[in-house]
Amino acid sequence: DTSSGPGPTFASLKAISKHSTANKATSIIALVPMQTGLYPSCWNLAIEQLIPKKKAGLLASKLRRITLFPAQLNHNKKYLGKRMMDYGERHSLLAIEQYGSRKSKSSIQHAWNKRMVLDWITTTHIPAIYIANDASACYDRILLMVAYLTLRRQGIPEPAAFFSISCLLRIKYHIRTAWGTSSQSFGGNQWQQEFNRIHHGI
Repeated sequence: DTSSGPGPTFASLKAISKHSTANKATSIIALVPMQTGLYPSCWNLAIEQLIPKKKAGLLASKLRRITLFPAQLNHNKKYLGKRMMDYGERHSLLAIEQYGSRKSKSSIQHAWNKRMVLDWITTTHIPAIYIANDASACYDRILLMVAYLTLRRQGIPEPAAFFSISCLLRIKYHIRTAWGTSSQSFGGNQWQQEFNRIHHGI
């Protein structure tokens, strides 16, 4: 399964019967990190891979880097993201111009709003500047302490927020190419020992 890192895949998790022992065990494994901040050490491995942005575009400069986390870790992170969005919606903590990952809002509606604003500026001859900012490598630039504080502000309990950030600090990354996955890794405690600093980014 190319959509997840080492360990059980999303396909195997979806195939588990709802009333089986495997389902109970999987649920407990997912619940423990949320309530205690502790998680299995096998979640500390991830795979870095380059994929084409467009079909048949194999130039290195045209590839996009993705990180494949273990499916169970990814499941927990998606759950936390959903909880944060729900909390933000309930308590009006989200900016009105934020359309991503929100119910009843679409990219088409967002584009239409932009077009209407630009047309209004043009027809009324108002001096204006419109900035459409797509920050380069924005996820790699997120400071982990700021991410932790944001999780807490958005209603995530302390153990779950701690788990979410601490696992990012410990993950070792392997590189996958057409010739397979590398045996050597980078990141995790190695960076803290060699460079005496932590890395950031989610």
